[in-house]
Amino acid sequence: MEGRNTLDILKKIMEKGERAKEFYIQAKEKAMHPLCKRVFDILAEEKGRQLLRVNQIYNAFKKGYGWRIDRFLWEPGQCKKSPFEGLSQIYSGTVHVWPDDLKLLELAMKTEEEYFTFLDEMEREAIQPLAKRCYIGLSYAMRRYYLMLADVRDYLMNPDDWLPSEERVFVDGV
Repeated sequence: MEGRNTLDILKKIMEKGERAKEFYIQAKEKAMHPLCKRVFDILAEEKGRQLLRVNQIYNAFKKGYGWRIDRFLWEPGQCKKSPFEGLSQIYSGTVHVWPDDLKLLELAMKTEEEYFTFLDEMEREAIQPLAKRCYIGLSYAMRRYYLMLADVRDYLMNPDDWLPSEERVFVDGV
């Protein structure tokens, strides 16, 4: 699976990433709620960063370097942004939640789930440890995005009960 197929796998990863990035750019334009716009903006930026890195790996493979190019092909903890940071600055008071925003969030969650399921399958089939690490790292990132989207959806559906009161101190620094 590693030799000839690795380029095909990396190409599929780039195609899926490009489609996801384009989806997030369009979703940001369509979304009405400021929190939705923010999460889609964060995720479009993240997908762009991932695409650059996967493209580097792809090009290194084409040149014959293989998985020796980098021990840490993808660092899972790189996405540190939170759409909830400075929440009170993006809107004050209650902002109406449009059903279309919730549909966009659900569609985005489905996209991320399909993406990490694909990466999990690639990891199970991979033989080379660094290939496995790459696929696991990317899959981990997709899961974080899925959970970020789920948090936004849950917050929009029920902001008063979204977090237990003792945890609210960590949101918006209040």
